[in-house]
Amino acid sequence: MYKALKTFAGTKIAMKKGDTKNFIEKEIAEDLLRAGYIEEIPNEITVKTESIKLYGDGKVVEEIKEEVVGEVKEVEKPKRTTTRKKK
Repeated sequence: MYKALKTFAGTKIAMKKGDTKNFIEKEIAEDLLRAGYIEEIPNEITVKTESIKLYGDGKVVEEIKEEVVGEVKEVEKPKRTTTRKKK
């Protein structure tokens, strides 16, 4: 999945800043990544929680847990409609 860092338009793809797309042709995605127009984002949202536990002998053990909370989905945008003024 890719997220647009800047607004851009080309012959095969156009994205507004903040838009996400699942499928972009490999060559186009590589060029846009290199140019800094898009970034690759993971499909899963993970949350890291840290907890520190003390044991009786004085040792400190740090435990880091990752939890998958959901999956990022592309948002469907409503189709743009135009209305004509009646004369």
